[in-house]
Amino acid sequence: MSAGEVAYDKSVSVGQATFDGGGSLVGTIDTNNGGVFSPNNNVVGVYTVDTNGMGRGVMNLLGGQQTMPFYIVSPGKAFIIDTSGTAEFGMFEPQTGGPFSNASISGSYVLGTSPLLMNWWFSPAAGVVTGNGNGGLNGVMDSKDGNASGLGSSFSATYSVGANGRADVAITPNAGPPANMVFYFISSTKAVGIRTDAGAANTGLSVIEE
Repeated sequence: MSAGEVAYDKSVSVGQATFDGGGSLVGTIDTNNGGVFSPNNNVVGVYTVDTNGMGRGVMNLLGGQQTMPFYIVSPGKAFIIDTSGTAEFGMFEPQTGGPFSNASISGSYVLGTSPLLMNWWFSPAAGVVTGNGNGGLNGVMDSKDGNASGLGSSFSATYSVGANGRADVAITPNAGPPANMVFYFISSTKAVGIRTDAGAANTGLSVIEE
C-alpha cells in the first residue's frame, strides 16, 4: 500500500493505492487542476517491473492512454513520470501505521508547502500545528498569496480521517477567508495534502510532519 503525490504546472494530486504484488493496483486520488477540484476518484490499473533488477517499471491506469514509467528507490518507494505529453511527475512511498482515524493526528507537527516545480507562481506557507486527536487543530503559520502576506497568522481547523488515511480538513484563520484541504497519511507522522477550494490554483503540495 502506497501514498504519494503527482504534480504538473498548475495541477497537483494526492492519493493512495494498493499494489497486489502481481501486477494490479487499486486506489483513490484527489486532484486540483488549476483550481478545479476533482475528489475521491477511484483508480484501477496494471503495472510491471523489469526483470533485470534495475528497479524500472511501468504503470497504466484503466481509462487512460498514458504509460507511466517509475524507478524504485527502495521497497514501495519510487519516482514516477507521465510520458503522454503532460509531463506529470511525482513519487509514491510505503504507507504505514494504518488503519487511520482522528486519533492519528495527535501532538505537534511542522507544516510547509512544496512548489510545483514547473510553476513558481505558487502560494508558499510554513508553520506549526497541534492536533488534539479528536478532530481539532490549532496552529500558526507564515504565508504569501500574490501580494498579500500573512505573518504569524493563527488558525483553527476541524478534520475527519478515514481508515485509508484520507483526511478532510476545514481551516478557519484568524483573518481572511476559510480554506479546505484533503490530506493522505504516508505514516502516522507524515501526510501530504492539497487545497480543495474552487479557484484555489497555484497552491503547491502541503506537507505536515511530526
